Amino acid sequence: MNESSGIQAEIVPFVQDLVPGVSAAALVSVLLSVLFAGVLVILCAALFFAAVYIREKIAAKTYLRNLPLIKDLESLSVPPEEKKRLRELVEGCVLLGSVIDTHTNRRNNSKNVSQLVYEILRFTDAAPLDCILFSCAAMVRDAGFLDVRPSLFHSEVLSRKEKESMKSHVSRNLYYIDLIPEEYLSVFMEAFLCHHENQDGSGYPEGLRGNEIPYVARLIHAAESYISLVSRRSYHKVLSKKNALQEMRSLAEKYDPEILDALEKVAGRIYYKS
Repeated sequence: MNESSGIQAEIVPFVQDLVPGVSAAALVSVLLSVLFAGVLVILCAALFFAAVYIREKIAAKTYLRNLPLIKDLESLSVPPEEKKRLRELVEGCVLLGSVIDTHTNRRNNSKNVSQLVYEILRFTDAAPLDCILFSCAAMVRDAGFLDVRPSLFHSEVLSRKEKESMKSHVSRNLYYIDLIPEEYLSVFMEAFLCHHENQDGSGYPEGLRGNEIPYVARLIHAAESYISLVSRRSYHKVLSKKNALQEMRSLAEKYDPEILDALEKVAGRIYYKS
């Protein structure tokens, strides 16, 4: 007796006892078909997610080749070991940013906010290392959203509990700090925890005011607000660049005025992918 016949000989009596009056052979055939279909579904799902991951990785590599941060990185006068850590940090942030955007259904959001942060920094003659670190922090500032239910990002109206869940992402960001070298961790912590604070103290989570808010967080806050206004969102219509800036000026108490001035200077020169 071969192995398959032996298995069937053990299964058939069990099935006959389980469902009396029905052909055991027919039931075994159905069960095997269901089992096969289940395995096929799992395999297809695994292949789908693998394809998405590979696609995101290819897109990230293509983006990296043309990223100005890489040129800044190559020009830094730092030891080779530090340069290698920085390059790995940039690559990790680009990939994680793509994953965040897929989860939140905000295509290219991480790249767009990061690009705007970078352009503001270049306009203000910031140090190359700051350009790299702040732009990377902008890419992954919303990593905590990966722990928020995806359907919330499609909702036009949120309940109080759902709003609190969304706000919690600033602390959940801390679950994703493993890719950040220790010497740069403080910059990312400031970005993670404070990028929803407002100049007038009306933001969250701590209600910080003015210069109590770290510069990297003030920068990201202005940049992500602008990108949100000029991008497709379920909760508002797309604004033109001019109207987006006017909207932010009308809420000037939320933003660092110097950053807002710099943003206005560079925003019109940048092309954003949506």
